[in-house]
Amino acid sequence: MKLKNTSAANIDLNGWSIEVKGKKQILNVALSPGQTKTININGQVKLTNTGATINLIDKQQHIVDSVTYKKSNVKTGVPVEF
Repeated sequence: MKLKNTSAANIDLNGWSIEVKGKKQILNVALSPGQTKTININGQVKLTNTGATINLIDKQQHIVDSVTYKKSNVKTGVPVEF
């Protein structure tokens, strides 16, 4: 998974998490303005080709952002971009 900072400010996501289908992965990443970083997904969080909702959760366990992709968005060998 790749995360991109589209803002003009530094963003510290240390202690935040990615959640998919109730499974969470804690993040250890900070992003400079315009920077993109690849996040390696662990065994708990799984992104399937049938669709899912991906939540970005802050340290207080609030959903800050969310995106849903469907099976129709998934093409073999082509990344899904949001």
